[in-house]
Amino acid sequence: MNMIAAILFFVAFVYAGIIRLRDLGQRERCLRSVTECLLHIRNSIDRTNAALPELFSLLSQQCTGQAGAFFEMLKNETARIGEKSFTEIWCGVIPTVFPELLETEHDALSRLGSILGRCDCQTQVREINNCEAVFNSALGIFRQDLPQRKKLTLGLAATAGAFAAILLI
Repeated sequence: MNMIAAILFFVAFVYAGIIRLRDLGQRERCLRSVTECLLHIRNSIDRTNAALPELFSLLSQQCTGQAGAFFEMLKNETARIGEKSFTEIWCGVIPTVFPELLETEHDALSRLGSILGRCDCQTQVREINNCEAVFNSALGIFRQDLPQRKKLTLGLAATAGAFAAILLI
């Protein structure tokens, strides 16, 4: 009976490690989605300088995944611009669509909400480029560390599971 419990404990710990690996994959997808959003916004502002609600409506149809969801929520929320400021709308949508962002990344993206639609086209593009640099750097560092994190996560999960199994035997 103890042997079955030990095996179940080991499997449970390894499964917890696999769940953590999935979370790491979601963070990578989140960072890619943010960079995709920033790229689309920058290109659209640079080329067309359209009004933000029109821009979000167009981008919500073009993008998929988290980027599409981000633009869809912005499109829906910009209808309430009289009730809320654009900055409040922008900052409210970010944690809903991109919950995997770290605080510094969230802050960098939030600051962009106070620039969009309020400054000239060149200033907006420059600020978007700055924000893109932050996220490209974060994505590069994350991807560089990802193999190590995967090994560490599975190794720790298996070690903890083996330790729990040994204690039960």
